[in-house]
Amino acid sequence: TQRDVWGLVYQAAMNARGHYPQSFIVGYLDLITQLGADMTAADGNGWTLLRWAAEWGSPKVADYLCRKLPADQINRQDNQGQTPLAWAAGWLDRRIRHLQDPNTPEHFKEKYRADIDNFKLTIRSLLRAGADINTIPTATEE
Repeated sequence: TQRDVWGLVYQAAMNARGHYPQSFIVGYLDLITQLGADMTAADGNGWTLLRWAAEWGSPKVADYLCRKLPADQINRQDNQGQTPLAWAAGWLDRRIRHLQDPNTPEHFKEKYRADIDNFKLTIRSLLRAGADINTIPTATEE
C-alpha cells in the first residue's frame, strides 16, 4: 500500500545517516518511487519525507528528495508552520548546545559531533535546492 511504501522511505531517512553510499540510497529510493511512493505525501501532522530527512539529519536522503521534488515542496510547512530547513537548523542548534554543555557525557558528545556533520550537509542540500533561510526562527521568535 501507499502507506507501506511511504514507511520504507521514512526508514531510509531515519537509518541512512551516513551509513550507506549515495549510489545505494539513489537506487533504493528510485525503486521505492517506481513502486508508487508519493514523495510529496504528508502524514496527519503535515510531516513530509523531506521533513523527516531534515529532522533525522539524513543528508543523502535529503539530497535525493531535493533533486526529485517540485520546488514548492522544499519550503513546505508542516502543521506547526515549520519547514524542513527550520527542523534541520533546530536540531543542529540543539546538538551544538549539548556539545557546549559541560554536563553532557563524553559518549553523547561523540555522537553529537557526528550528527552535526550530517545536519550541516542536510542544510546545504536544502539551501542548494532553494530553501528559504528566512523560514528559520530567530532567537527572538522562539
